Amino acid sequence: MLSFFKTLVVAVMNSLHQLLLGQSLVDGEWLTDFNMVIGMDEIFRIEARAIVEGMKLAWLKGYKQVEINCDNVMLIDTMCNEIASISNIAEVRLIHEWCNKDWKVKFRHVLRVSNKVAN
Repeated sequence: MLSFFKTLVVAVMNSLHQLLLGQSLVDGEWLTDFNMVIGMDEIFRIEARAIVEGMKLAWLKGYKQVEINCDNVMLIDTMCNEIASISNIAEVRLIHEWCNKDWKVKFRHVLRVSNKVAN
């Protein structure tokens, strides 16, 4: 049985900058955390960038099954329909390109209340 590489994506904002956070786990065990400090931008684009970074990490570690958990329902809906490939947001197009690699990617919306990293 193949392991799923799960990435939980969260963007946390404060008045000075936005801190991008993610955590990755395999078989219920946390594998790694990653974070980036980036400039001010809209939350949709920031969370999309976090997904790209999580996907890169999974690919580099050699996983063939990835589950992306995110509390941004608009982003999950965008990725699950046909408009992602023609989006005017570069990060969304990047996610679409990463999805077309030789692996299985599943997107899952999680409620913010159950997103322990964001709370």
